[in-house]
Amino acid sequence: PEALAAAATYLAQRAGPDAPLAALGASLGVPPVAAWAARDSRPRAVALLYGGGQLWRVFAANLEEDVPSPWLRPIVARALGAALGPIEPVRTVGAIAPRPLLVIASAEDPWIPRASVEALLAAAGEPKRIIWLRGIHMRTGDDALLRALADSTLGWLAEVRP
Repeated sequence: PEALAAAATYLAQRAGPDAPLAALGASLGVPPVAAWAARDSRPRAVALLYGGGQLWRVFAANLEEDVPSPWLRPIVARALGAALGPIEPVRTVGAIAPRPLLVIASAEDPWIPRASVEALLAAAGEPKRIIWLRGIHMRTGDDALLRALADSTLGWLAEVRP
């Protein structure tokens, strides 16, 4: 979050203090962007793509290869989630309101469980919008998904006019 604040300061100096600023975090960028935007009033709109809250759920969904023991996996996932407590999106996303929030996710994403996305949405204030896309987690080679993400995000930004 501190690096994002420094980048925003730089951008504001270059563009001018009244230039609109929006924040966008994707995947593992969602926790630090949500934490930064919760503390910094400069972003007039925030988009969180393919990320979620209750980070222990995200870790639990992704630890099968690294922690093959089924009884140990939830313990490790909870410990990792606790270590990232200061940037836990469920703790921070509510402070983004009343600025507009966009969440884009996929119910089929094996890396970001639906329960994690729903926890993020439950913690978020209004106004908020959720867009559910089909498919798995975003990847750089998936041009159709990246186009859908860009179109959805830019269309939303045009509506909310940060």
